[in-house]
Amino acid sequence: MVNYYGSITVDYERELAQLDDQGHRPLRTVDTDEPGAVP
Repeated sequence: MVNYYGSITVDYERELAQLDDQGHRPLRTVDTDEPGAVP
C-alpha cells in the first residue's frame, strides 16, 4: 500500500555533510553529560 498524501523534505547537502571518511553516519550522537558516555 502506498500513501500519496504527504511529502518528506530532505536536505541532501546537510545529510551528506554528516558522513565520515568511510561514508558512514553515526546512528545517534551522545552528549558528554549523558550517563555512561565515554569522552
